Amino acid sequence: MEQSYLAQILKLLLNEIGAQSMSPQAALVDELVVGLQERDIPPDVTRQIFAWFGQLSGNQWAADLPSIAREIGVAILSMHGERGVMKTDFLQQWTDAVGDDHASNIQLQLLEVCMVIHLRD
Repeated sequence: MEQSYLAQILKLLLNEIGAQSMSPQAALVDELVVGLQERDIPPDVTRQIFAWFGQLSGNQWAADLPSIAREIGVAILSMHGERGVMKTDFLQQWTDAVGDDHASNIQLQLLEVCMVIHLRD
């Protein structure tokens, strides 16, 4: 089962920020747009995601990392459907998805409503 298109783009954004050694609080918009365009993500889609998941100021984007981590976590939970997932497995999948640089933004509290349905101990 695949993650949502949005979660895939957010993961690409996090990877691009890391690959270009940018600060997630001052990422260069034009460079990220070009980087994602090389991965077949239309510029308009990338710019809309900037608006949803951070603050734009000129050519800089300050990413809202907890919101990005939450969206990726929700997508992972959704992949497991009604069968649920072991908590440790989920946390590993979530960490792998956001990457080591952003793992500090993983907090189960971000997903409390979703976890009631999907997580098993």
